[in-house]
Amino acid sequence: MDKDDFENEKFKPQFIETLQAELKNRTFNPLPVRRVEIPKPGTNKKRPLGLPTVKDRCVQTLLRMLMEPIWEADFYSFSNGFRPGRCPMECVQPWSTLCNTTSGSRWVIEGDRKACFDRIPHDKVVAEVARRIADPHILKLIRSFLQSGRMDHGQVAASDEGTPQGGRVSPLLANIYVHGFDEWYYEHYGMPDVRTDAAKRSAWQHARRKGKNKAAPPMFRYADDWIIAIRGTRAQAQDIKEEGKGFLQEALGLELSEEKTVITHIIDGFDCLG
Repeated sequence: MDKDDFENEKFKPQFIETLQAELKNRTFNPLPVRRVEIPKPGTNKKRPLGLPTVKDRCVQTLLRMLMEPIWEADFYSFSNGFRPGRCPMECVQPWSTLCNTTSGSRWVIEGDRKACFDRIPHDKVVAEVARRIADPHILKLIRSFLQSGRMDHGQVAASDEGTPQGGRVSPLLANIYVHGFDEWYYEHYGMPDVRTDAAKRSAWQHARRKGKNKAAPPMFRYADDWIIAIRGTRAQAQDIKEEGKGFLQEALGLELSEEKTVITHIIDGFDCLG
């Protein structure tokens, strides 16, 4: 099957009917993704992609259409990557304010997770999906995509972890899994909601004005990249970096890229999403 087949008007309804029957009868099984590599901008490295078949892309798109509205109600405003109506500028634009002389921000943590898409544990990400979707058939379908394997130079290899970049549902699954990091950040450093806890919000605002207790470090995340502004000292920035590193390793099984995760003074400049 290739794109030329879809030029045939008789093929389209037949394709849809066959796919509907397979999903209804639960006989649908995804095929291994085709592995290709593309250059990573600004480096000599390459980024591995896993390209699903046309049929698998259709089913993944349906899954995304089903799941996306559910998690859009959960995701925080500072998470911007691979979400409808959002773009990298949602992360970049606020820095024009954060870097001025009155905001008080002095230090920046530039965070990057090492091979985030490739390291996501299948059992854990399915468990995260199961927190909001109870249908066992949907969960089984998601697991089948995760474990479909990959075709690399004519050889099929098993996929024991990760969700392949290139899949229609992969960015959403990655966001669902990394949402655990967002929850950790919000619990420890997020701005309290004045409607639910006015006293905590007042204490937060006082600490923010004083630049104490690592208060109010705004974070912006785009996929596996994140950046935090610190009003206090470099030591406070280092503490937050180490705390985030520990949470990622212990709770999510992910590692920070020591090469790309750096602490920079705003006077020296920094690179936010290129």
